[in-house]
Amino acid sequence: MRAGLLTEKVLVLHPTTTTNTVGEQVTEFDVVSSIRARDVSFRQQRQLDSGEVWMQGQRVIEVRMYHDICDYDIIEWKGKKYRILAIDTDRQLMCKRLTLEEINQ
Repeated sequence: MRAGLLTEKVLVLHPTTTTNTVGEQVTEFDVVSSIRARDVSFRQQRQLDSGEVWMQGQRVIEVRMYHDICDYDIIEWKGKKYRILAIDTDRQLMCKRLTLEEINQ
């Protein structure tokens, strides 16, 4: 990966599950690291769902290969949270390509 391509700053949130006094499992997300990423541009298509037209919230970003990112981590980027759908490792470019989907809250 060439120097200067990683222009975006993202937060990696890792889930921790605890049990409260009632016995309910509560999942909290803790910030594990703040890393640099590259937004890989691609065309987004509109989607028709239940009579509504909306833009898909999928993005692809690239990060350095040595970052410890798991499938169940959450990525926070530009004030929005994203779920990781796929992690592809490219050894020639020394990067991980993350396919993300926006979480609607």
